[in-house]
Amino acid sequence: TDAEVPVRTVVFDSITKGHRRFLESAMALGRRSVPAIQDWGLASQRLTEMIDGLKPYVNVVLCAHFEIIKDANLERVLAQVWLPGQLANLLPLGCDELWRIRTEVAAGGKRKFTLCTVSDGIYPGATRFAQRGMPAFVDITGADGRDGRPNAYDLIKRHIKCPTGARRSRR
Repeated sequence: TDAEVPVRTVVFDSITKGHRRFLESAMALGRRSVPAIQDWGLASQRLTEMIDGLKPYVNVVLCAHFEIIKDANLERVLAQVWLPGQLANLLPLGCDELWRIRTEVAAGGKRKFTLCTVSDGIYPGATRFAQRGMPAFVDITGADGRDGRPNAYDLIKRHIKCPTGARRSRR
C-alpha cells in the first residue's frame, strides 16, 4: 500500500533486547513462564517479518550486541550478533550495511571510537559504499554528537562520494 509514513528511519536499540520482547509475547500466547522451542521460533519469525515489512517504507537501523564464540569446526574465535539459534546468522544477511563501533583506550587514557565497515576476521562487517569512497575504518572520536557520543552519520556522509551526475539524497 501507499501509506503515509511519518518517519524516514526506524532504529531498534537494541535488537538483542527487542528479540526478548518478542519471545515474551510468544510465551504469553502459550501461557508459559519458561520458553518452549516453538516460542523461540515464533519470536524469531515475528522479528524478521517485522523488519522485512518495514524495509520497503523506511530505513531500518538495528543496533545489536555481539558475543564472542569459538567455532568448533573452524577452531577460530568469531563474533556474532547476540541472538539465539540461526537468527544470529540469518539476521545479518538481510542487512545492506553491517558496521560496528570499536572502542579502545588511546594514549592518555582517552577513549577512541572507530567505525568499522568491513570484516576484520573476527567481527563481521560489510558496506555497499566502498566503491563510492567509504573507508574500511573511520575515526569518529570527538564527533559532534550529543552527550559526548560520536555522531557517525555526518562523518559517513562526508566520506561517501556520489557518482558523477547523481544528486545527494536530502534524507
